Amino acid sequence: MLPIKAVLIEDVPDNLVNLKNMLRRYCPQVDVLGDADSVDSGFDLIMQQRPSLLILDIGIRGGTSFDILSRLQQADNLDFDVIFLTGEARYEYATRAFEYSAIDFLNKPIDPEKLCRAIEKAGQQLHKQQYRQQVEFMLTLLQQGAPRDTGRIALHLARGIIEFVDIKDLMRCEADGTVTWFFLTNNSRLAAMRNLGHYSELLVKDYNFFPISQSEIVNLAYVRRYNHAELSVTLTDGSVRYASRRGGQELRHYLNNSAQANISQSGSLVEKLWKWFGH
Repeated sequence: MLPIKAVLIEDVPDNLVNLKNMLRRYCPQVDVLGDADSVDSGFDLIMQQRPSLLILDIGIRGGTSFDILSRLQQADNLDFDVIFLTGEARYEYATRAFEYSAIDFLNKPIDPEKLCRAIEKAGQQLHKQQYRQQVEFMLTLLQQGAPRDTGRIALHLARGIIEFVDIKDLMRCEADGTVTWFFLTNNSRLAAMRNLGHYSELLVKDYNFFPISQSEIVNLAYVRRYNHAELSVTLTDGSVRYASRRGGQELRHYLNNSAQANISQSGSLVEKLWKWFGH
């Protein structure tokens, strides 16, 4: 196995010692070229050593590891894999950027098995240009401050392929074991290699998606009608999906509240909401 040339960025001495010991014991294929504890020293070290892997703590002296990546992007040097380490609640915003851009991260305290899996995956990374796009997309998310502002999500497909999809083109998502099927408005579908719970946490919270059952979420922008008596949800393409009893109750409650909130608006909007109920 070829060695993986790595640089570590961590500003807490004890954490750095623990990380090095863990790598030495569990990941002998990792050759640590050096370490740094600040934005400036980290940037300089990476530019000098040109590693194939960065293991980065988010909060460091002088800013965050994202500041290093931004400077590397400006220097046209993003030719490496990244493993982020995070353990502070104040960086929760960053974890959503990781999830939307399909970049892995490890929570502290670090689990040796998860660390080894992340490093093994990094060593097998075949699509370098694709990974660069993921990092750039992550930086865009962090700069804009809200996933909704970009309107895109990166999906893990088979064989390590990442597909970037516009949220507005997603009609619904359906669970198939540990795989999630994404159904698009152009009648195509994609099989993402993560479970529905992962994507539901993102799309329901940040976008106009609704869980009609434990195995399916739909984009409300494409719901034409909801018949509560039959628990049937008719989409704009004419397809009919069926809500669970609980999902149907919650959808009806949501639509009722929407109708009440907009009762003072134009009649056309209220009529549209009533049509969703099948009236």
